[in-house]
Amino acid sequence: PDFIRDEGEYVAPANETEADLCEIFKSVLGLPQVGAVDNFFEIGGSSLSASRVAMQCMSRGLKIVYADIFKFPTPRELAAICADTTAAEIEAGKEDIISAYDYKKLAAALAQNDLRYIDEVEYTPIGNILLTGATGFLGTHVLKEFLDNYSGKVYCFIRQGQRKSLEEHLKTMLMYYFENTYEDLFGDRIMVIDGDITDLDSVLALELYNFDLLINCAANVKHFVADDSLEKVNVEGVKNLIKLCQKTKKRLIQVSTASIAGEGRDGRPPVDKKLLENEVYFGQALENAYIKSKFLAERAVLEAISEGLDAKIMRVGNLMSRYSDGEFQINFLTNSFMQQLRGYKIIGKFPITAMDAPAEFSPVDSTAAAILKLSGTNKEFSVFHPYNNHLIYMSDVIYAINQYGFKIEVVSEDEFQKSLLEAMGDENRNEAISRLIAYLSNDADSKIYWLDASNKFTTEILYRLAYKWPIISDEYMKQSIKALDGLNFFDL
Repeated sequence: PDFIRDEGEYVAPANETEADLCEIFKSVLGLPQVGAVDNFFEIGGSSLSASRVAMQCMSRGLKIVYADIFKFPTPRELAAICADTTAAEIEAGKEDIISAYDYKKLAAALAQNDLRYIDEVEYTPIGNILLTGATGFLGTHVLKEFLDNYSGKVYCFIRQGQRKSLEEHLKTMLMYYFENTYEDLFGDRIMVIDGDITDLDSVLALELYNFDLLINCAANVKHFVADDSLEKVNVEGVKNLIKLCQKTKKRLIQVSTASIAGEGRDGRPPVDKKLLENEVYFGQALENAYIKSKFLAERAVLEAISEGLDAKIMRVGNLMSRYSDGEFQINFLTNSFMQQLRGYKIIGKFPITAMDAPAEFSPVDSTAAAILKLSGTNKEFSVFHPYNNHLIYMSDVIYAINQYGFKIEVVSEDEFQKSLLEAMGDENRNEAISRLIAYLSNDADSKIYWLDASNKFTTEILYRLAYKWPIISDEYMKQSIKALDGLNFFDL
């Protein structure tokens, strides 16, 4: 669409950096003019075109990265980052929502998630379930695991959107993943309900159904968005489900992410600090909008637990292809780890400095099985980390990619950076490598690092429930790569 400016709205750039940024916006969006206070996403920008802006900024030596464009979407705000004002200082006002909170009141809700109490675990059958996000990658696998290995009914709460038939949509997803529509179970064990977790009335109407446990797999998983969709689905939607479970006195299972461990900067928190199941906030930075939304949802659930709600949080890991056959998700474009692998394949190089970086693969079918097992544990256990405890390293992943037949050369950090910059300047390749630059920091003087989580407590609980995670083999990784290659994922 053409974006037409009203007379009198144009604000001229006040300095050279603002002028450069106006020029970059103009060039990326193909507009005749861009002013210093024009919002990138209101004048035609998208997450894809934002990656082009980030690349142009980097090639001009401007200290701006992909995530900044979503937080500071005008040339003037972005120019402030390039000045002495750091992004962290600009963000400080927004961070209050995280740090200015009394976390002591959540301590009791978290206290039992400790190795000292693992032998107190008991399992109670979970009964009938209400499942949100049933057509998503994880939700579909939770549905199948429940139908195959449990005996209750499952009420699938699905948003109608543009779809003619919700039942047909769910059958299509089941057919895609499992080559089985479970046709004979519809109307008997599978009930489909139209609704939206962001609509409180439609959520509260669910009290009419005979469910014992609500599993929330619904989420907006985009890591970078310019509107309030993350807040609406991932935070407000969860608060609506909390209200339903408070009213019906039913158990809530909230699927979260181990990524709420967040980031550290300059030794705070220490680089070796790991998020435990009895923790939620320990000073980590939560600048990624998706992770921040999942954190705020957790906080709302823990608050409700401290007020008596029966609920559990499942912090899942890097959801990967099925262990049984390597089948991957339809919308693999939202899997940031695979997008980064695609970037390395397109460049054809990988930095030797990252070869010993740990990588974690949680097969989606194994994750679904673990979640359902943990859902039946005692009320006092409130947080679990159901992700694979068998770590591999990036060297294993690169080896598997090369074994499959793609060529990725392991090179020095300097040579990799040089190849990355070359690819950024190549219009045919720059979009494909955008995920490699999406998580960079703009603050060259600070040491910023992702923090990890530990799942020893959860793994010990799972052993007591007769469950163990599969070991990730070279063959599994090759199967995953083959499944993605079959979907033309690695093509330009």
